[in-house]
Amino acid sequence: MIIHEVTEKNFEEERKKGEAVVQKKFDAWDKLGKVNISIDEFKAKAAYLMRDPTIWAYATLKDKQNKQLESYYFQDKIMNDRHRFIHCTAANQIGKTWGAGIIKGAHHALHVNNASVMLISRSEGQAKGILDEIKWMFKRAKIDYTPFEDEITNRLEYHIKSPDGIGTSAIRVFPPTLAILSFPATLVIKDETGFWESKTCTMNPIAYYQQCVEPRTNATKNWKHPFLTMGQIVSITNPNGQDGLAWWLRNNPEFHNYTYNWLANPNNTLEEYKAKEKSLPAIRFASVYAATYLLASGGFIDLTQYERFKSYNCPLVIKPGYTMFLGGDFASEEPKSKGTDWTVLYGIIPIKNIDFPQNPRLRVVYRKEFAPKTK
Repeated sequence: MIIHEVTEKNFEEERKKGEAVVQKKFDAWDKLGKVNISIDEFKAKAAYLMRDPTIWAYATLKDKQNKQLESYYFQDKIMNDRHRFIHCTAANQIGKTWGAGIIKGAHHALHVNNASVMLISRSEGQAKGILDEIKWMFKRAKIDYTPFEDEITNRLEYHIKSPDGIGTSAIRVFPPTLAILSFPATLVIKDETGFWESKTCTMNPIAYYQQCVEPRTNATKNWKHPFLTMGQIVSITNPNGQDGLAWWLRNNPEFHNYTYNWLANPNNTLEEYKAKEKSLPAIRFASVYAATYLLASGGFIDLTQYERFKSYNCPLVIKPGYTMFLGGDFASEEPKSKGTDWTVLYGIIPIKNIDFPQNPRLRVVYRKEFAPKTK
């Protein structure tokens, strides 16, 4: 289900509406500091306002320039969505991991007794980097978070004292491996899901999600909390073509879907966006800036695509004057499949792409199949 999208067509309107929403939240906190009330009443009202991660971050944290942390409107929307399953597709470097990952994860750990926050990124190095950012965020905060720290802290794990003062909440980071099976999770944040690879996951990323990730929350989803969703799963990523885990989540009706292109960030301009659209290949622009799942040209051609090509009434004729490129989908050498797997040879020619001249289209002009065991 599409909940919110910011595109080239609507970014100005969405920026204006969204910024008005978060400004009201900032104003509510600023107003509280000016009201003449008792300390106990102030603490009660402050605690209530800080149920919202956007207000909590504004009230207690600083950004990397040591200024009061003001979340963007699109971060606010994702962080405050209480649906159990959320998938956010966004452009590069607009703040998706900072908001939906770092702020939301830290806020959850501080407000849930015995919380288990699981952050999974595409590699161990990136996972460690996210936890490092959380630690640095606490160190430069407007208030001293040292009393909240518990005994364990390392590059992969960070423990915080629970709100009840008895238990311990943990933030743990992982690459997409079977190591997550050792822990339950009250919140799972999946970073760069469009780029998880089977060689890291040890299984297909979709199967890994179904068998390993979601079941980490099957018990904790039944926990009760006054204002946070237990067992919530949040995915954040750049798109990576119409394939893989991110594309599967995008089309999963259980998930609330959000899409934010590069123009969602109010610091970016349409002129820069258009310049990149002209200079980059379409597939690269779609992933880095437009935040769209583009069907990549080229690569392997399967039978479904071939049948679609045939429906365009383009005969398989090798015309003179063209440079033809050959590509093979070769039969497997695996003992179980080499007796049934066919080899297919394709011939393609480049043709002009009117929309993106720097990225020509490919036309199939030759196709030949070779039966299993053909030498």
